[in-house]
Amino acid sequence: MEQDTERKRKEKGKTSLGLIIGAALAVVILVFCCVGAVGYANRHTFTQERWLEQPGSRAKMTDDLFADYELVGMTEQQILELLGPNDNLSGYFQKENRYVYYLGEERTIMDSEWLLLDFVDGVVAEYSIVQD
Repeated sequence: MEQDTERKRKEKGKTSLGLIIGAALAVVILVFCCVGAVGYANRHTFTQERWLEQPGSRAKMTDDLFADYELVGMTEQQILELLGPNDNLSGYFQKENRYVYYLGEERTIMDSEWLLLDFVDGVVAEYSIVQD
């Protein structure tokens, strides 16, 4: 009978240790997931400062930009205040009453992406993202 009691005590100890290890592993995985999510959100969140300072990273920010701002209907002055001056130094996609912003390398292929804003009477009438 003493042997049965001793065996049950050892099995209970093994079970407790397994639960502790499992819980610790779950906490470590949760921490890594949270750190990854925060890092992803930081890289993909639009801020005017990041937009102006990191033009090669703009493609990652466009989804957040479009979710936070309704570009269609914004005035030329509002666009300038939000996105800065038209930065189409290369002349790509040049057209009258159009602002062109470099977004960086395309997310799927090695070409570049560009944000085109077309104005009618000083107001954004439409916008699109294109690749060169």
